[in-house]
Amino acid sequence: MKVSGTSSHVYLDMGGKIIKADGEIIVGGFVAYTRTMKFEPPYEKQPVTEEIRQKYIDEALRETRESYIKLEFE
Repeated sequence: MKVSGTSSHVYLDMGGKIIKADGEIIVGGFVAYTRTMKFEPPYEKQPVTEEIRQKYIDEALRETRESYIKLEFE
């Protein structure tokens, strides 16, 4: 998984299927709001089920576990 972002979004790229979530920078990290998670084109019509959401979250947390920026989901 590739994790990238801006000051207001995080992008979670798993094999070319990218989920974008709104969020905000906090001291030492970033908080992403799970209720805003949506697939980016060309998959934007595919729903983000709870199972998919959790799969992306688990992988993102694993990927950033040793990063200097802490990633949180709420």
